[in-house]
Amino acid sequence: MERHPMADERPQHTHPDAHAGARLIALAADERGSFVDRISSHFPWMLALSPADRAQCATGLLGAARDPLPTGQTRLAAAVHAWEETSIAIAAGLGQSQEEWLSSDELVESPIAKSDRDDAYAAVGALAAWSDWAPFASAAPTAPLTPGVYQLRTPDGVIVYIGMAGERRGQGLRGRLSIYRRGKGAVSGFGEAALDRALADASFVEEHLVAVRAGNPARTAAWAQDAIERLNVEIRWAESANMADALVLERAAVALLVSHSIWNRVASRVSVPRTAGQSPEPSGHESGGDESAPGGPAITIDQLARELGHENGNAVRKALRAGFPDHVKGTRWEPLTEEQVDYVRVTLAR
Repeated sequence: MERHPMADERPQHTHPDAHAGARLIALAADERGSFVDRISSHFPWMLALSPADRAQCATGLLGAARDPLPTGQTRLAAAVHAWEETSIAIAAGLGQSQEEWLSSDELVESPIAKSDRDDAYAAVGALAAWSDWAPFASAAPTAPLTPGVYQLRTPDGVIVYIGMAGERRGQGLRGRLSIYRRGKGAVSGFGEAALDRALADASFVEEHLVAVRAGNPARTAAWAQDAIERLNVEIRWAESANMADALVLERAAVALLVSHSIWNRVASRVSVPRTAGQSPEPSGHESGGDESAPGGPAITIDQLARELGHENGNAVRKALRAGFPDHVKGTRWEPLTEEQVDYVRVTLAR
């Protein structure tokens, strides 16, 4: 089997330093030669990749380099490591032998994608002191009464959701998760994500229609509870000192996992470019934060009030008037800005 020239001289692993991201951005702005060639000159191991993979690699590295969060450096290092390992394997002859075809239609995850995902999971794990994974049904009732961030994963180990909880009148994480357990969160957060997927499953819908046809329709809360139960998810969490810290941790975790199959609304806009210095939106399903961000549906005062456990929007308006006294009296607050949404959450969760 013919070996790539790189196979005889295994390259040293590249560990991006604190200035690696800035150098990549500078290379992207350089007008000499093609963008891919300029990035390849910085990472010679890219020459072992196919032209298409080389272009994908260059684009991915630049995207990680432009991440304004402190976690951007972690993302860049993980991306460099994954692509470099791939190029080394190709140089050693991987992919040049006869393929062995599967006899079934089972989907198999790309080794490159899995490596990248595992690196992202490790980076999230390093962000905080997380609890052990445990079944949602048994763990949620014993969750801490403090603010924090939680992760949910399916039985196959795929993390599908990142959410957070503020003080919630002394209930913290337990209060937020109890909303899902009781089927009260069907229009926001993980409850909405689970119900969306259940309603896309014909067997789930048909099962509930049987009761409807029999004259015994279930309440919406029961549908929402069943939607979560069918997923059989596991949960783990990390406690935070306050809601503000929880928001920071949630945003960092979402930024690392946004391209790895999470169900937060913000993940559907992962391809929307961000300008330098623009912070990523918080996860939409949990708190609706991305709904107030540019490009997403605006969150209303009533939606924010329901999320925080209020029957109407009076408490939200009162908090807005106290926090934003320059607002012109008599004019509408909506669409709410991300700053306004975050302020109300922190204020009313105390």
